Amino acid sequence: MNQNKKYQELAEKHSNIYWLHDQENFEDLAKNASLIYQSLGYSSQQSLEVGQLISEAYQLSDYAELKRINNNIEAEKKYYNQVKDKFLKVETILNIPVSIAQYQVNWWMYFRHRHWPLITLNLFLQHSLPFGLNGFLKGGYLTYYLIQAALAHNKRDKLNCQLKLEKYWELVIKDTRYPFIG
Repeated sequence: MNQNKKYQELAEKHSNIYWLHDQENFEDLAKNASLIYQSLGYSSQQSLEVGQLISEAYQLSDYAELKRINNNIEAEKKYYNQVKDKFLKVETILNIPVSIAQYQVNWWMYFRHRHWPLITLNLFLQHSLPFGLNGFLKGGYLTYYLIQAALAHNKRDKLNCQLKLEKYWELVIKDTRYPFIG
């Protein structure tokens, strides 16, 4: 498979996760997440486990959002801690050497709160720390493309979302050290 086709396929699966989440279709969300990990070279068993954990994390983040809407901040934090636990399991299954679960949880939470400086900071840390001192530029680009994809998703612009995710995946695939966790 040529590289451009691989970026397109990963971007499509990634984009599908966003729309499946909107539809609360968590079974297909888990399948799409699993297919991403299979494409990244993980075993079928690892991919299935990780896909299920990511689907569960999305569901828990929805519960957290409901608690935030009802102004129950303690319950919201409780659910986000459960999301973090799911991501820590993902890191263990994938043998990810740098813990980025907390940054993933943080940007999800801040995205729901629409707190853009903290979304950007946590995405940047998640995407730059795995690369050490050399990761700041790459982390910046990965952060930019993921934010642009999220904004396109919010506007229901599936094509633009997928195009931004293609750029994202092109950068991810070029460096196998990047520990993608959903």
